[in-house]
Amino acid sequence: MERPELPAGRTHDRARKNQPGGPGQSGWEISRRLIDEFAIAVVPGEAFGAEGEPSIRLSYGNIRAADIEREAGRLAAALARILAG
Repeated sequence: MERPELPAGRTHDRARKNQPGGPGQSGWEISRRLIDEFAIAVVPGEAFGAEGEPSIRLSYGNIRAADIEREAGRLAAALARILAG
């Protein structure tokens, strides 16, 4: 079996929410909604000591480079819906 091409460098990143949201829009809540409503697994930034603005931690080390753009679009659309209220 051929191993898929993986992105070089880091295999995780953090996204921060930089707009106001409604009650319960912590990194924990955003992460839960991404998992439950959109089947997108992320980890709350607060689990890694991130304080202040809500954030989520993304891992992309096990995704084929050819799929990154599509999955990033799926994540962006899901976050737009969550952050819109």
